[in-house]
Amino acid sequence: MRQRSVTRRPGFTLVELLVVIGIIALLISILMPALTKARNQALAVKCMNQSRQIYLACAMFAQDNKGHLPRAAVGPGDIGPEAEKTNAFLHVPGAEWGIMDYDKGVLVPYMPGGVTVRKDTFYCPGDLGEVTQGGGTPSSDKRNLSYSFNAMVNSDHPTTGARRLGIRLGSVKNAAAKIYIFEEQAPNDLWCLLWDLTDTVTTPHPMRSDDILTARHAGQKYVNATRQTSPLTSDWRKYGLIGKGNHTFFDGHTEVLSPDNVYRRPKYYMLTAPE
Repeated sequence: MRQRSVTRRPGFTLVELLVVIGIIALLISILMPALTKARNQALAVKCMNQSRQIYLACAMFAQDNKGHLPRAAVGPGDIGPEAEKTNAFLHVPGAEWGIMDYDKGVLVPYMPGGVTVRKDTFYCPGDLGEVTQGGGTPSSDKRNLSYSFNAMVNSDHPTTGARRLGIRLGSVKNAAAKIYIFEEQAPNDLWCLLWDLTDTVTTPHPMRSDDILTARHAGQKYVNATRQTSPLTSDWRKYGLIGKGNHTFFDGHTEVLSPDNVYRRPKYYMLTAPE
């Protein structure tokens, strides 16, 4: 019986394996930025839709309340019977800054689906949990929101300070140029108060408030490292100029804006600013 000879093919050499690995690594390095960019864009679109959902709930509330918008919760002490009748949502009693109770507040009937759905709507999918400014620590911060309302919506009684519903939606002049819902970086409440930061000579450090606009939709490298920088430094370009966030205006449309674009244009957020 004749035995067949078996011809063995030579295996890959070490050099060939290294070449293949090198090609794979090169392809990954080329594709990763594109994949990361696509992922960031997808998260930004989802975030934009969530901001619009919040606006629609507020608009429906206004229709049922003589045009008045819900009031923005200012801090952990902003609770009680008055707050439950006026605030969009309330802080969890006794909790740290930045923890909202999505089961209490005037927006509850306008955002069906339960507490989990409301919480998910108020938390941007691109928010990786930056630490709250003005409250909370890296180890204890449990913030559950990414958006906040223009502080000038609140119209508490000028003398007694009693809580009242917010201003009328129809009273906002040039609604298409005024921001109502801000995407903040680690907000500590539903109230966003910005200042006129155009004068960077006498006020070199713009963060006079603990309300800081996000830069997350240009990538995480623009979030934490430069959030406390001055616009007079080169680092401001990374955060203020390149960073991006979603902001919904009083007419209901949403725009992707850089922090610098908003900070240097008070007409976007100062409701009493001249048109």
